[in-house]
Amino acid sequence: MALARKSNKGWQSPGSELSSENAKGNPEALKQKSWNTMRIWWFPLLARGKLHVDILDESFPGETPGGAAVLVAKVRSALNLRFQNAASKPEFLFTDRGRGFYFPNSGAITTEYEQALAENDLQAFMGDDASRQPGSMQDFLLHETAVSWLRHRFAQSTPRKCWERRAQNMGGA
Repeated sequence: MALARKSNKGWQSPGSELSSENAKGNPEALKQKSWNTMRIWWFPLLARGKLHVDILDESFPGETPGGAAVLVAKVRSALNLRFQNAASKPEFLFTDRGRGFYFPNSGAITTEYEQALAENDLQAFMGDDASRQPGSMQDFLLHETAVSWLRHRFAQSTPRKCWERRAQNMGGA
């Protein structure tokens, strides 16, 4: 949103005009947190080549240690559904260093996340200390790949002017 509010001149040094982090942002970003909007929390789960997408309810606490505990329980139920055979269920959960999973400064695991993993018979891939895990691994983490698949699919299947299509389906213009 800060980038979208920049003037046309931007915050640039000479020679960095073509760098994307210095470009003016998309003005549509200013409309994202508008009146009567609702945030939807969801997560992609990739396990042994299968993608599972689950939506969390409106009481989900978000990017907090309590939210991580709720998410681990949802992951366990998705794994139970996907892998009915007890011997073949995945044992490790690989997540990024999100605020609910690990403390941002030290990389130590949060108590709620650790307890939720133990209650659901899962182990953190990085263990109790994720300080050696880089903070920005967007190109490496598999959930980023899954999100890109979903975005690509939505871009192909969502009509550009969906309001016109709805009017046609309702017998209108």
